Amino acid sequence: MRNGENRWCGYQAVPYSGKLGTLIGKVPGEQRLLKERLDALSKLDECTDFSELDWQSLAVEIAILEYEKKNLESASDLLQSLTLRLKRLQADLGEAQKELEKKAGERGASQAKREAAEASSDYLAMLKKLKAEHSDQLREGFRCPLCQDSCRLGWVV
Repeated sequence: MRNGENRWCGYQAVPYSGKLGTLIGKVPGEQRLLKERLDALSKLDECTDFSELDWQSLAVEIAILEYEKKNLESASDLLQSLTLRLKRLQADLGEAQKELEKKAGERGASQAKREAAEASSDYLAMLKKLKAEHSDQLREGFRCPLCQDSCRLGWVV
């Protein structure tokens, strides 16, 4: 190309002067802007549903779910500690019940011994009373098996 010549697609461009030249000079820039707008509009065609563009409601929902997750985790920790405490208390209760049953058995045995002792004491008291009341009759009514007499050998009345 020589100095001052303008070539366009193999043809020699005739320089325009004035307003028309200015308008023609702006055409490539305008074409570029229109192509960018067309590309942007074609990208809008890809999103046919508003929910695809509505990121704010999704962000709010994520925040709510994270809050609920945190609450569930802390509730889970509390539930685990309460469950552990319940198991310990149930074990303590089981041991206390065994001890209570053991003490009740010991009490029953002691009460049986006491009742037997009271019965023996009552029986002995009754025997002493009968002996005091009927000692003469007892001596006369019983004979010694050895001598057939009331010799009192071997007999304690």
